[in-house]
Order: sequence, then C-alpha cells, then structure tokens
Amino acid sequence: MVIRRQLRSHQQRLAGVVEAIARGETEARDILAAVTPGGGKSLLPVIAASRLVRARIVERVCWVVPRDSLRLQAEEAFADPLWREALGHSLSVRAADNTPDPSRGLAGYITTYQGIAAAPDLHLAEFRRHRTLLVVDEVHHLPALAEIDPVAAAQETEEDQASAWSRAILPLLECARVRLLLSGTLERADGKGILWLPYRKGPKARTREVELDAEGWAVVGYSRAQALAERAVLPVTFGALDGEASWRDEDGNELGPHRISGLYPDETTRPALFTALRTGFAEALLREAFLAIRDLRARRRRERGLAPGEAARGLGKLLVVAPDQVTARHYLEVVRRWIPAGQAEEVAQLATSDTPRAHEL
Repeated sequence: MVIRRQLRSHQQRLAGVVEAIARGETEARDILAAVTPGGGKSLLPVIAASRLVRARIVERVCWVVPRDSLRLQAEEAFADPLWREALGHSLSVRAADNTPDPSRGLAGYITTYQGIAAAPDLHLAEFRRHRTLLVVDEVHHLPALAEIDPVAAAQETEEDQASAWSRAILPLLECARVRLLLSGTLERADGKGILWLPYRKGPKARTREVELDAEGWAVVGYSRAQALAERAVLPVTFGALDGEASWRDEDGNELGPHRISGLYPDETTRPALFTALRTGFAEALLREAFLAIRDLRARRRRERGLAPGEAARGLGKLLVVAPDQVTARHYLEVVRRWIPAGQAEEVAQLATSDTPRAHEL
C-alpha cells in the first residue's frame, strides 16, 4: 500500500504560490526558495512544474544544477512513485547533455551550469520554442555580473568561471515564463550579489540586502529552526577537540606550532593543519569521533529498548569532512575497517564535490 507523504510547511507555501500564479491571482513570476540544507528543497521543482504544466502556464521545465552528480538526483525527484501519487502528476524529465531536443518528448530536462555555458544558443532556442519553468539550483553560486553589480565590478579583473556561467544563464532567466531560484544561503563569501536577485540598501552604511518584498517576486523561506521543529532534519551536536601541529618546509625551517583553536592564524596555519589532517593525527581524531557516536547510538538504543542492529531513526550519525577526495577515500576505508563486515558497505558512504579546488571556497 502506498502511503501518502505530507508536505512540509515551505512546500505547502510554494504550492499556494504556484496555485495563485495558475489562477492569475498574482503577477509574481519569480519565486525565491531560501531553504536550509537538508530541508526538502529537491521536491519544490516537482511541485511547481506539476501545477504550472497542468494549468498550461508552462510547457516545459529546465532544472539547472551546479554539479553533474546532481542531475540524476533531480531526475529521480520527478520519478519518485510516492510523490507522483501524492501530487497526482505524471511528468518525467531527463538528465540531458547538449544534444538537440534535450527534453526528447518529455516534460523537460536537467542540465548543469557548465552545460549551458558550453552551448548557450541551444538552450536559449529551447526556451524560445516552449514556455518554460526555469529552476536554478544553488543560485548563490552565480555571481551578479559586473555591469550591474558595483561590488562585482570593483573586484573583477578577468571574468572567472562562475561569472561566465552567469553570463550564459542570464538570457534564459530573461526568457523563462516562470523562474524558481533555490538556495540555502542568500550571501556569497566574496561579497558579490547573486545573479537576478533584487537588492536594496541595507540598514547600515554601505550594506545591502535582498529585497524580499520586491514587486513580481514571491519568497518561500524555511529556516533550520523550522526544519528541526518539523523533524525534516536531525539535530547536530559538535564536540570540541583541539590539536597542535608543527612541520618543516622544503628548506628545513620549522613552522608552528599551530593550534586548531588558535586566535591569530597566519599564512602558514592553513597548510600546517591540512598537512596534519593527512597524518596519523587525523586517524586518531577520527577514532575518537567514531567511538563517541558508537557509544551514543548504543545508549539511545538502550533507552528505546531497541535490539542491537535494529533500524530506527534519530540514533545519531557521524559526518566526516575531509580536505580533499583522496583523503576522503582513505578515511572511508579506515572507518569501514571498524564496522562489522556485513554493515560496512551500506553504513559508510562517500559524497564528494566535483567543483575544482572546492576546499578553497
């Protein structure tokens, strides 16, 4: 028997906004969904597409993601049988490359920032051929262009890759019938604005903020506090551990000691700590964390009267962040050695970023 899933509060709000667009009750054509990571963002394009296609506001959906690894996840969101039954939709989309007719007769397609930048005319032709819902995932990766953003203009010397993505995607934003922009943050680390978002002056001098009540915009917010209250995400507890690292450079000069908790890092602190995370110190730290989460899960099992190995939610999970993919794979093998053989493959999993030099961002 298929159990109907319940929509979270932000998903219900988006459904309301889209219904208002479909009925002609609002002039909004831009929807910003600021959703905390893990809060169920991937269902929002399915909700928007299913209602807008049914109302004939749009004919196609184009979902743009920042990484190739996310294309299949987006495709699966539309194919999920439980959500197809719950939302009453029969739409299918495909993870497409830059071949002609990317939708191939389906309701739309998923591509990447890089894919659009490689063939902007192909995608723009699709938008001109069909009324399109454009979904831009993790839109904060796209900086506002220098000609419209003074902060970007002051920083720009030569157009970087992210700005090239913005330049390729901007015509699609201008041509789309409805735009759904998804993000877990409304700020960029470099201080530049985010492509397409409206801004106004902030409360302090030389500051600005996203104009959440701009004309033609609808905003759907979902904070971590809301997600925790609705049990959409698990609470996370961070234990504080410290460590000290010293090393020698290529000339034999000793650098350090550096402490993780040091208040005044200098130019050698970062490489020293990254070096430490590739040594036995990291494995010792990992072992401490592994034992702590194992003890926590055992205690919660006892409190709930659960048998060893019995599946249950809320027992606690261990998330390990590595400085690079090579080290991440090493950590994975280390952790698997500590897990019973029958559980190692299904318990210990690896997620990596294919963004170049991601650890520097």
